[in-house]
Amino acid sequence: MNESKTMLDYIKKFKSLIRGSYINKANELDENKGVFLKEITFEVKANQEDLDTFPNGLIPWISIESPEDELARLRKKNEVVLNYKSIYIVIDYPLKKPTVFEINNSRLLRSDLINRISKIYHNIYQEEEDTSSIKTIPVMERGKLKNRNETNGKYGIWGHDLRDLDLGSVNVVKKKNGEIYLYLNIES
Repeated sequence: MNESKTMLDYIKKFKSLIRGSYINKANELDENKGVFLKEITFEVKANQEDLDTFPNGLIPWISIESPEDELARLRKKNEVVLNYKSIYIVIDYPLKKPTVFEINNSRLLRSDLINRISKIYHNIYQEEEDTSSIKTIPVMERGKLKNRNETNGKYGIWGHDLRDLDLGSVNVVKKKNGEIYLYLNIES
């Protein structure tokens, strides 16, 4: 009798741990589970050829694939936008399996932040390619399909190549436990 009670307690505790883990992961991914602190925007001064599309002279996003091409034109690039012991960046687009990355000693300029996010995305796309049994169809072989095919690697990337992604802004949220999470507004 005592042994079955111990086993029942163990099962209850195990179920509680699993449920707690799931809830914590869901809270990490949910931008609304915390206090909104600020929005960090990324505006790039338009080139002459872009002025027809952006008559105010500002492009409201920056490339994730190659931000270095636009950093010279990034407004307020040397402004300190984050200054925390650590931050967590939620990467959920275009991933079927969202994930969270931690960055320590996070005194970041606007230019540092886009470079860190770009590096994370480059690593994600490389890991996806390395772990997927379904390979990405090369652009030249896609025919009428312009979007990236879905792959089944570590992250389950769907819909967009890295070159399609731009960062519009980052929402900074403080969770109940005091941790700082960044939620990316990705343009594609």
